[in-house]
Amino acid sequence: MDSEALRTLNENVRAAKTRLYHGGIPGLAVGDMLLPPAESGVRSMKGDSERAGFRRITTSDRLVYVTTERSLAAAAAAYWSRREGDVPLCGGVSRHRAGQLF
Repeated sequence: MDSEALRTLNENVRAAKTRLYHGGIPGLAVGDMLLPPAESGVRSMKGDSERAGFRRITTSDRLVYVTTERSLAAAAAAYWSRREGDVPLCGGVSRHRAGQLF
């Protein structure tokens, strides 16, 4: 994404013209802050992505990832139902704006 497209997306999100979605752990509620794994303590997807063979995907435990595509967020949410050793059994898709769920 070039810088102009990024600026336009930022303006549209701030003006509530574009929705961003986050497919994350279950239990998030309206008004909850989205925190990166490094701050929240939730296990990052980075290791799982690499073990699955996705070596060129850039993931960081210091970032929260959002998308304009609800279906992509739904796929990320479905990932939570497949993780072994974690308490969450299913994920959810949340709308996101300016650091908070709504």
